[in-house]
Amino acid sequence: MFSIKSSPLPEGAFLQNEITDPEVYADCFYADLPRRVTLQQYIRAYFDAPVFRAERVILKHALSSPSTTEDVHNLAKGTGTSLAAWHMTHRDNEQILLAIPKGPVRTWLMVTKHPSKTGHSRLYFGTALVPPSNPRKSQLKIPPVYRFFIGPHRLYSRLLLSQAIRALRTAPEDRLSLSI
Repeated sequence: MFSIKSSPLPEGAFLQNEITDPEVYADCFYADLPRRVTLQQYIRAYFDAPVFRAERVILKHALSSPSTTEDVHNLAKGTGTSLAAWHMTHRDNEQILLAIPKGPVRTWLMVTKHPSKTGHSRLYFGTALVPPSNPRKSQLKIPPVYRFFIGPHRLYSRLLLSQAIRALRTAPEDRLSLSI
């Protein structure tokens, strides 16, 4: 069985660059997996998990931001740069940062080797709420509606990460080795 833990952002996390003010909300969760996983595989498992497929349907209707399984695969392969309301802002071999243009939400995924177990992976997921600047005030503020959803978001984040881990954990070894 795996467990999901909350932690500070690891060194070099793209999401760290979004935390420029004390008003920025950010979280980071991780889980360990007893096999090597690539960022491509993690992106595919995360954004194609059942609960995220449901979120994609909601976003299609609520924000007029449709997305398909093909969009998930293209983002995973690196041939696509957007998915539903998100657009990729940074990516390397280990992590990806997505933002909702003109919105406060940043979504981040990262895969690393486990720090002490050979052949294992550590999968991270984090979110930041970057408040818009207010030209009449010298400070940034996160709208209250976003603050209201932080508690439910933390539970939802754990659910999303657990579904991605479950999909990666139960995938046959030959499916994981296939090029996405």
